[in-house]
Order: sequence, then structure tokens, then C-alpha cells
Amino acid sequence: MCYEALLDGRARDQTLARLFRGELFAAAKNGLVAAVVVALVVGYRGFDLPLMVGATLGAFALGVLLHQLLLVAGVATVRLWDTRRVSEPDR
Repeated sequence: MCYEALLDGRARDQTLARLFRGELFAAAKNGLVAAVVVALVVGYRGFDLPLMVGATLGAFALGVLLHQLLLVAGVATVRLWDTRRVSEPDR
């Protein structure tokens, strides 16, 4: 998972592209959960099928995107933290 990659040092050692590939399955799972929730809510409310399909696909895409954006933010934070910690002299 994304959180584990940030804690175990992979965020410092691996390229962002490699982290993306490693997190793609977890991101797809998050997108799928978002899509199911939206499909259930939109279906329950009785909206038309094209609207339901569009909303569900949008929720899937946004769920995947959000997961990957959080990964980028976390990796940037970890790398910035390490850079500042290394560049500051010990007091």
C-alpha cells in the first residue's frame, strides 16, 4: 500500500514511476470502491443509465487519480524531509 511505501524507505530509494507501477493495483482497488459507492447511490436515486455509467466511470477515475496524487504528495514530503534533515548540521 501507499502508506507502507512511505514508511519502509521505498519512497526514498525508488523512482516515482516505479512507485506508480507498484501502487497501480491498490489505486485501482480504491477507484473500484469509489465506483461501487457512486453506482449504488446513483442507482438508488433512480437516475438514468447513461448518467449512472458516466458517474461510475468518473468516480473510478477520480479514485485512482486521488490515490496516485496522495502518493506523489507523500513521496515529495518524505524526500523533502530527508533532504532538509541531511542538509541541516547537527546542533
